[in-house]
Parts: sequence; C-alpha cells; structure tokens
Amino acid sequence: MPPHRWYGRGRGTGSVNSRRVRHPNRPRLGLSLARAVPEASDKGGTDMTITRIPAEAVVILRSALLSELGVPASRIEEASITQDKEKHPELFLQPLALLDDHRAVLHLLGWGEPDIQEALSLDLDPHREVIAKAMRTRLEVERDYMSEHADVKGQRDTAAHNARVIEEFLNANGLRDRE
Repeated sequence: MPPHRWYGRGRGTGSVNSRRVRHPNRPRLGLSLARAVPEASDKGGTDMTITRIPAEAVVILRSALLSELGVPASRIEEASITQDKEKHPELFLQPLALLDDHRAVLHLLGWGEPDIQEALSLDLDPHREVIAKAMRTRLEVERDYMSEHADVKGQRDTAAHNARVIEEFLNANGLRDRE
C-alpha cells in the first residue's frame, strides 16, 4: 500500500465527508492551542511570551483584524492602477507584507466565529504590532459609537463594554500608544 498523502487516498476513506481528511482549501473556523502556540510546552525553555487573550477580546480582535484587511487591500488596488507599476514593484511589497501579518494572526484566531468562544493563548511578540494597531483602531471606533451622537439603541452600551475589554487587553499586554 502506498504511503498516506494529505491530498489523496491512503489509509482511511479519504472521501470528502471523512473526518480523517483535512481539506486544505476549507478555512478553519475554530482554533486550537497547538495552532496558536506551535512548539509550546509547559516545560519552559522557550523564548516565547505566551499571552492569554480572554474570549471577549478574541472576538473583538478577530473582527478588528477582518476590518483592517481593507487597508492593505486598498493600497494594493491603488498600486495596481498606477501608470508604471511594472517599474515600481516596491509599491506592492509593504501592503502585501501587512496583509500577510493580518492573515497570520487570523490563522491563529480562526477566520470565522467558532461555535464556542474560548480564550486563546499565543505568542504575542511576533504579532505585537499588528494586534496593537488593530485593537487601537477598533478602540477609536468604539469611542465614536459611545459619543453622544450615537443614536442606535444599545449601541452606546455595547461600545462602552467593548472599549473596556480593549483597554484592559491593551494595558495588560503593554500595547498602549507610545504617547
């Protein structure tokens, strides 16, 4: 029998409905500690700064990152309609790198809302800047919703709650603006 390959039939049914087969094109909606903290263990010896993100903050962070995807996407669009784009490929590099940074964190959190919201532990250091920026931007949005001009019922209360969750997360992890 040939060795099992992730993309073909081997041991097991390999059918589309089989639970044993992970289909690489299907987005992962949930999360796992193994994916969030690769190679982490309780035995120490790593240089990681493992941070526990409360479930409420995970939900807000996921939403903030998904909202922020539009920023590098619009820069890529602008670069794509530039007259001499072939002579200036560097116009694409920064927004593509930013897009990759957002995608990396979303891969750890899960792209969609899981059935059960759970806290997540992850190594914050490699993602510190993108997480801080997304949460600070979302905090500004929540503060706008809290303004006296917000007239949607319950919007102010929800925004105030979200702002508290974000501020606690930013403060707990030293991610406040360098004012």
